[in-house]
Amino acid sequence: MNRPLKTFTGNPLYPKRFKSEKLDYVMNVNFKEINYSKHDIKNKIKIPTKLTTQLAEDLGFHIGDGCMLTFGYTYSKCIRYGFYYCGNSDKDRDYFQNGLLPRKKELFNLDLSIRKDRKKRAILTSFFSRAIFDFFCQLGIPSGKKTNVDVPLLIKNSGNEIKAAFLRGLAAADFCVSIKNRSYGIYPTIHFTSASQKLCDGVCEILQEFDILFTRYKKVQIDKRFDRPTIGYSIDINGRKRLKKWLDLIGFSDKRNLTACSNFF
Repeated sequence: MNRPLKTFTGNPLYPKRFKSEKLDYVMNVNFKEINYSKHDIKNKIKIPTKLTTQLAEDLGFHIGDGCMLTFGYTYSKCIRYGFYYCGNSDKDRDYFQNGLLPRKKELFNLDLSIRKDRKKRAILTSFFSRAIFDFFCQLGIPSGKKTNVDVPLLIKNSGNEIKAAFLRGLAAADFCVSIKNRSYGIYPTIHFTSASQKLCDGVCEILQEFDILFTRYKKVQIDKRFDRPTIGYSIDINGRKRLKKWLDLIGFSDKRNLTACSNFF
């Protein structure tokens, strides 16, 4: 039998939210150095001037599942600044449709749609924007590979509402709630893995601030595609009490993890 636990007072499919922030956090961004392309001006792209929970969640999801890069020819000044977000067509569609796309519209005035790759069972959305690219760079988000990405400094220096929102965004991309069978019943684990040791360190620091206990370890696996080892830095948050504490203090925004949580409350 499952061990008794205090009843979770919230609906696990709709996580608790922090109260509306009394103050927005000012960002250390030089808006004069943000360049708007003709495409940006035509589409009336806007850039946020305050750090809100909505922006923090967007940064977390971008660090987890997003990618931004430049391509083109410098000599011809034909450079494109691209953003790409990819997810599982079965598990992530709800978050893309009801979380990511509306948030991008609210933050940046982007009108996006979802494309599906049936062969790979994947969905993706993408856009081009020089202004948003410059903005993300100033916030400390790297372009290209994210093997050395870290929790942005402005997130680390913000309050708990911002940090929780950042983790919710990152969790929608890279966290999963799994079920383990034990002699006393089913046992939940919140699992996170990243190729970036800095990001893993940053997440650990935030979890310590929320007083959520975790196990951290390094995992080496063989990538069969290239026949070479890959290193991942992982975090496990084990047990019902810690899962409940996560739901109370941070929560999930994606249906995939929320549905998994409903098995325990």
